[in-house]
Amino acid sequence: MSLKPCNFIPYCEHVLLHVKIRNLLENFSGAIDYSTLSMMLLEAVRERSPKSIVIPVFTYSFTKKRSFSVTASLSEVGRFSEEIRKLYPATQRSLDPVFSVMDTGNNVFKGNEWNTEAFGESSIWKFWDDCDGVIVNIDLPQIVSTQLHFIEKAACVPYRYNKKFKGVVSSVAENNIILEYQYFVRNLEQNPKWDRKRIERTLHQEGVLHYALWEGLPVRWFKAKQMRQVLQPLIEQNPTYLLATGQ
Repeated sequence: MSLKPCNFIPYCEHVLLHVKIRNLLENFSGAIDYSTLSMMLLEAVRERSPKSIVIPVFTYSFTKKRSFSVTASLSEVGRFSEEIRKLYPATQRSLDPVFSVMDTGNNVFKGNEWNTEAFGESSIWKFWDDCDGVIVNIDLPQIVSTQLHFIEKAACVPYRYNKKFKGVVSSVAENNIILEYQYFVRNLEQNPKWDRKRIERTLHQEGVLHYALWEGLPVRWFKAKQMRQVLQPLIEQNPTYLLATGQ
């Protein structure tokens, strides 16, 4: 029992996966569980000899609870993400109390110190822009990419601002430290919302966003730097370009 190779993914690239796995599981009519299917999906991606396969295991709750453990904090971004978190050792989880990722292969982004700025120079998003990493959406109803927040920060959008959150974070060795974390957050009074259809249309028209069908599921994929090179100039001309209110 196996999945088709993910031949839509460019060969030998860094790959970041946003996945909705429920419908894929239903294709197997109960013959396998989420954990097994998650590993099968990774094996299908590995057919493309990726430099790394990175899975978001975010914990937005740090901004409210002010605590995070790299070993114990659950992923808050879907079942596939949480299955991967459980399958791999915490030593392969990046040290970021909000936007941690699990590197399931070469552990290229682990780093040795806590990241203290969500979209800063030491973040996964800066790394992904530098290497022009691939971002894949599998069976998602609309385009999903935290990389867009990195672009918003680079373009200094007026509807977000830097906010600091101080909390207790715990390493693999269970050493607790007090960390001050800077996050480029939404201005809730303005309540900005992306126009995802416009973003997708723009990226597709510019040849950056690509579509595929894999195991009967819709796929989008695009590259981080290419996306920024299209969107950042548009945002700098019109700071609300990404928003539903933008023109």
